[in-house]
Amino acid sequence: MAVGEDEAIMPEEPEPVAIVEMPIARLTESYATIGEALEAVSKLELPPLEIVWGEQERYFLRWDERDYESGDLLPPSRVWIEGEPTEELLRGTSAIDFSHPERFNTLARQLRYAGDVYLIKGFRYADGEDIGEVIVDEARVVRKL
Repeated sequence: MAVGEDEAIMPEEPEPVAIVEMPIARLTESYATIGEALEAVSKLELPPLEIVWGEQERYFLRWDERDYESGDLLPPSRVWIEGEPTEELLRGTSAIDFSHPERFNTLARQLRYAGDVYLIKGFRYADGEDIGEVIVDEARVVRKL
């Protein structure tokens, strides 16, 4: 259809962009930022992962104030509402999927979570609510970073 003099060409409306805020337990210099953790893990020689029953194991990052050893099974994380933990448990352990570091913009790389940073692994996971967050079922500690 030809556009007449009386008709205007309307530009396509851009898709809305979702803004997600990450809950941060504490903002202190003693905790690693996401960017620092991404840099540290990029320097590691990671051992090969397993494939079991067609499922590929993957690595993730987890901040936690509790002390864990290599091989420890992590407990489920709590549901947080408006920056406060509830009694409700998730189906797995909350972690950061760092398989696509380009997802983390400059602001996200500056965010800090409380606790030490652990490299963890697991087979089954689902997307969480925060930037890069996943919920890992039966997550195991590989090592503390």
